[in-house]
Amino acid sequence: MELEQAVAGLYRTFSSYRMPEHVDMSPYRDPEKAIGALRRKPLRELNAEDLNYYAATAITTVGDENLFKYALPRLLELVNKGDMLTDSEIVMGKLSVGSWRGWPDEEQEVVSEFMMAWWLDTLKNDPTHVSVDSVLVSFAQAGENLSAYLNWWDMHPSPTATDQLAVYIVELWDGEAGELNLNNAFLEGHPAQVQQIRSWLLRPAILQRLEQGQLSALERGVDDEQYAHYAWAIEILRILLPQGAP
Repeated sequence: MELEQAVAGLYRTFSSYRMPEHVDMSPYRDPEKAIGALRRKPLRELNAEDLNYYAATAITTVGDENLFKYALPRLLELVNKGDMLTDSEIVMGKLSVGSWRGWPDEEQEVVSEFMMAWWLDTLKNDPTHVSVDSVLVSFAQAGENLSAYLNWWDMHPSPTATDQLAVYIVELWDGEAGELNLNNAFLEGHPAQVQQIRSWLLRPAILQRLEQGQLSALERGVDDEQYAHYAWAIEILRILLPQGAP
């Protein structure tokens, strides 16, 4: 499913929710900052500035699950565009806070479709424009099993998906410790997802893909920085993978 279709599905499925007349919130929250724009503007006209405060405080200290569902399509649309100042990991974590896996099946389905469409779109993008690390960790924050996303990364035909892989490994590398550092603060409390990422990366198939990708990158004429990412990522995996691994 294309990303545009997935976003349209969010708006369609959550269209039955309305802005509540009364919104409970902590006395330490500013009502105007939290929901002022939500009250005044149509949902699709809200911008990131309108929603940043609410995105950081939703459900926990401002409003309930129904308000969150009302705002969700626009929140996810703006997160995907990279417009929000509130980290995508925080916004996606609100899904877990709202126990979205207990929502009606149709609502769960459109959120899942959006996340997969976002992921596939990410893999098509140049790594200088979007970070796979941020997107993967956002999914972990939503409580997702990452195996389906990693499997699609395995199968994704776009050269940029391999470019993303090289950059990701270099970003994770801790030379002093001699290991991939997955101690992202947003991954605390998600040991299963950390292990999924680590196990997926530390495979001979990933090294082979990078070696082939490096040749393709040379043919494609990628810039020196991206080519260097390939060289460094390959060296990292040669260090980490046991000799003679199948």
